[in-house]
Amino acid sequence: MSLSSPSVKVWVLLVVVSVTRGQTVTPPCTTLNQVMSHPTDCRRYIECVNGQPSDRPCPPECMPKMCSSALVAHPSKCHQYYNCTGGSTLIRYYRPNDREVEEDYLYECPYPELFSEVTSRCEDYRDVQCGQRFLPLGKCEYTKNQCQFSHCTPCEFYSPSCRGLADGMNVHSLRMWSPDFAVCKDQRLVNTSTCPGDRVSSRRLFSPVLGRCANLYEVPVEYGGYFLNCTGRADGLYLDDVTNRPDLYFRCTSGDQMMSPSVCQPDNEELPIY
Repeated sequence: MSLSSPSVKVWVLLVVVSVTRGQTVTPPCTTLNQVMSHPTDCRRYIECVNGQPSDRPCPPECMPKMCSSALVAHPSKCHQYYNCTGGSTLIRYYRPNDREVEEDYLYECPYPELFSEVTSRCEDYRDVQCGQRFLPLGKCEYTKNQCQFSHCTPCEFYSPSCRGLADGMNVHSLRMWSPDFAVCKDQRLVNTSTCPGDRVSSRRLFSPVLGRCANLYEVPVEYGGYFLNCTGRADGLYLDDVTNRPDLYFRCTSGDQMMSPSVCQPDNEELPIY
């Protein structure tokens, strides 16, 4: 078993925690025959014989190795770490008899920070190398933002994932064809926002087709819009025959609407409108 493996790292953490709490822990043997320092008593050592640990006395010059407030990186999650002082409320659930468990020491960096194995603290995600540890991108991949009880609105409803999306404005995954959209950077959510109205339409929706806010005349009818169907129409300008606005016109070319609807200005030259 490698000393850098997750199981060894977790055992080291539990040794540190137990030293802090004054408990005795017998470490697992990593090979059939070996000698290891005792985790809590400098007067003793552990000898492994055929893979079985035995507690034995050792010379008095042995020195203890312990800490009371160490921060230890989680072996498989880049955004989490263990704090040997305990007291964590990251995982919230009823625990009978005040029983101490590993989650008492589990902490998490604020989104979108990650825990650095170099500095042993939470850092800007751009400054952390996760290696083999899981790299979260979405706010909802952080435990503190997830539902831990019933009757909870899913985190994704307020904080959509940007995983796999380009920088800038993107569709809100749980609010398709709505005024809401997500702003992404480095596949991480910067914020959510709402499309403002314009002079053509007081209400605009974010179009996953156009990748931007669209007025209702650019939105297909099946999604609550008034998009003009140019199928079978000759090329040219057409008045709005969906909502019958007299000041609005569209251009059809080869059966497709080729421009956003435009509002006629009083001083415009007369246009050939069908």
